[in-house]
Amino acid sequence: MLFLIPVVLPAQLAQAEELKPNILLIVADDLGLGDLHSFTSSAVTQTPHIDALAAQGMRFSRFYTDSTCSASRAALLTGQHPARLGFHPIARGISPEIITLPDWLHEQGYSTHHIGKWHVGELNAAAKPLAQGFDTSFGFLNQWFLRGPDANGQPVLRQPVYQDPWLDNGSGEWRQYQGYLPDILTQYAAKKIAALADAQQPWFMWYATPLAHGPVHSPPELSGDKNNEDEQYRAMVNHLDRNVGELLESLEKSGQRDNTIIIFLSDNGAPEKRPGSNAGFGGGKAHYSEGAVRTPMIWVDSGRILPDSLDERAVYIADIFPALAARIGKPLPFVTDGVDFFNLDNIPVVNRRAMYWMSRGSSSVLSSDKLWRTVDEWMFRKPSSFTLLHIDNDAVDDRTVWRYGYFRLIAAMQKNFLLWLESVSRTEIKQGTPVAGNDFLRTPLREWDFYLALESREKTAGVQMLAEQRGIWSMTYHAQQQLLSISMHGHQWDVPFVMPTGCVLIGLNADIYDRYTNVGDKVNPTELLLSVNGKEVARTEWQIDSLADVKIDEPTWLGLSAAGDKDWQGKISQPVFYHRANKVGEWPFFIDEDSLQQELCSKLH
Repeated sequence: MLFLIPVVLPAQLAQAEELKPNILLIVADDLGLGDLHSFTSSAVTQTPHIDALAAQGMRFSRFYTDSTCSASRAALLTGQHPARLGFHPIARGISPEIITLPDWLHEQGYSTHHIGKWHVGELNAAAKPLAQGFDTSFGFLNQWFLRGPDANGQPVLRQPVYQDPWLDNGSGEWRQYQGYLPDILTQYAAKKIAALADAQQPWFMWYATPLAHGPVHSPPELSGDKNNEDEQYRAMVNHLDRNVGELLESLEKSGQRDNTIIIFLSDNGAPEKRPGSNAGFGGGKAHYSEGAVRTPMIWVDSGRILPDSLDERAVYIADIFPALAARIGKPLPFVTDGVDFFNLDNIPVVNRRAMYWMSRGSSSVLSSDKLWRTVDEWMFRKPSSFTLLHIDNDAVDDRTVWRYGYFRLIAAMQKNFLLWLESVSRTEIKQGTPVAGNDFLRTPLREWDFYLALESREKTAGVQMLAEQRGIWSMTYHAQQQLLSISMHGHQWDVPFVMPTGCVLIGLNADIYDRYTNVGDKVNPTELLLSVNGKEVARTEWQIDSLADVKIDEPTWLGLSAAGDKDWQGKISQPVFYHRANKVGEWPFFIDEDSLQQELCSKLH
């Protein structure tokens, strides 16, 4: 195993304290480990600019991401695991109180700029780049919006396009641009880099190209109309390399190259059923095979990182934020899932930690010795496949047929996975009355679970409020009619209900869809389940048109309505939120509601 810790000379350190480095973060899309000659000697496509960049810095041969665009970008922005943020794989946004990488760099005196693909939330203003720490933004919030709005000027999901795209300047101006999408973005970025040379502050640029994401197509320089998909894909990767060269040239010409940290990475591996190479590691995007989440990363930092160096340790995309923070000289004052892998004190952590992944249809564990990977897949909570892989630096061996011989290893990995899952899927909130914080997860927008313990008085009357997030959802108890009424996103649901004696655990579990959740005319129904003391009482489903611009900052009131005109006549606990859609979503791992009832019933007040 090779890894090199950057060494800084005293003179360089003194200079660094006076002059903070610029940061250029280049995020490729769906680029496989085997698509670059600098990572795989047998790579067919010529990428001279990226290969030259790799020779100037450090290559990471076991760099792990998530398996899809949104989840990886959320981890990169926050230093947190995407499952902790509700990205499994897609969420509505990152909650405003979470400090993102551009937020933090802004506090350190940086100007911050987003160019290209976002895909970390697009329907609510709080999810967009300018609300997440960027000073400027130019690009597209989601590749499904590239064909422009509908007749009413509203976003509509349609198949992505590379020619003459509709782009957003970050301040609400959305219009069509003429030309090839990657070139439009690169030319904008190159001009921005040149202009920033005259600024009196360091800068951070997040350049997120759409290459080599599908649809597979012929870039402008590929002549003829009879090119097969392999030829088209190689031309796309070659065009990506050309765009990277343009950015590096802009840095060089403006005199900023030596004082700019350059990080190049891919957000996930290449898809399995189209051109693109994951260097022989099986599987592809949207699955938790090794090839789906093991991607190229290059880190160039002149005077700090030795040229043409290699790190073979398993590092994770969430590590980049804390590593950059330490490099700037201001270690993060809050806890992240990622760690600074350059710090000598963190070598044992990096070498010994297991890694976990979770999505709606699959989960995976990489063992702490990094030699084993388990992959579980399911359909509607029913297991469909299990895979056991043995991994070394350049190959994967499928050991599934011998899995019973490794039952102790697999059982230990699964046990630790469930402990991890509990920690990342329980939503952290600010306790009190009302409850606030973690707005995108506390608000029912995607996978959502709410639990509350209560105890009624012997004689109660009238309409009593259990919980309310004004204008979004509420739950009331009608004592005389013996009804529990739940209102959510315009749907009114009345459930016959006799309040039991003693402490009662009320649970609501929702799996929520609207027309922006999936491409196509069909909108999946939203499903809502009501449970009492861990047992299902009733469930309902309905269609939601749009959840754009829901007021996520509305607090959640407990035992009292937002207007103050209804209350709960008895004892009540603080709530617990999860983002798992327990028993109504696709996960086969259920919340331990018996333990939860004991926990909350001990906290009645």
